[in-house]
Amino acid sequence: MTKFYFRFYYRDICVLSSWIEGTHCPNSPVIMMLSNYHEAKYAKVNRTMKDGSKEEFECPVAIESYNKIMGGVDLADQMTNVYVLDRKSCKWWKQVFFRLLMSEVVNS
Repeated sequence: MTKFYFRFYYRDICVLSSWIEGTHCPNSPVIMMLSNYHEAKYAKVNRTMKDGSKEEFECPVAIESYNKIMGGVDLADQMTNVYVLDRKSCKWWKQVFFRLLMSEVVNS
């Protein structure tokens, strides 16, 4: 069974969730999420292991919510990259403009 370590830090209305997987790999990344919407609670989620079996474990609610809605962001990024409109420019506002233009093309 995989062990996970959690920490919650509070300040006024913000909660910082810190989550690390305690596996055999010493280079496991620390996942941190700052939220003023979610509470400092755990949620039970299922994870598919490499052998195909499913394991239930706990993670902070903010991370569970992020993983639920992240699929739409990935899909939008994939579709935006299909329509390549790379303009070489030193001006930051031109890069922002073309990024917004591509987002509108995908959304239309």
